[in-house]
Amino acid sequence: MVVIFNFSNKNTYESNSDSKKMTYSIFHNALIITNKLNITNVNTNVKALELTNKYNIVTRKIAHASVYLVLGIIIYKFLETLNKENMNIYIISALCCMIYAISDEIHQIFVIGRTSSIIDVFIDMLGCIIGLSTIYMLKVRSIEYEES
Repeated sequence: MVVIFNFSNKNTYESNSDSKKMTYSIFHNALIITNKLNITNVNTNVKALELTNKYNIVTRKIAHASVYLVLGIIIYKFLETLNKENMNIYIISALCCMIYAISDEIHQIFVIGRTSSIIDVFIDMLGCIIGLSTIYMLKVRSIEYEES
């Protein structure tokens, strides 16, 4: 939660700069690899910058979902230590994530240059649900494996 708060506490310039650096790094390294494998033959700096400008928003939204995926799993694992094998743990974990996502968006209203977005809450919840669904599927597989 502290990590999410710190990301949300950055002003627009800092936040956008951080995500652009990450996006650029991903594209730049991917292009270096594809050039070395003779899949592409491009100027990695120019193409990475072009792709960064085009897809930075995607990186930002994936980051939203990823952080809440992890948060959902952490909350679930914490609740699981308190109450074993209760289906309500999934619901409580999702509700905790939703409450935090909403409070995070409200917090961003007070950060210079930032705005809140209900779409970001939905993206956050998608990440949380993917994390919780993954745990559920792994548990089902584990039970099926033990029974066979």
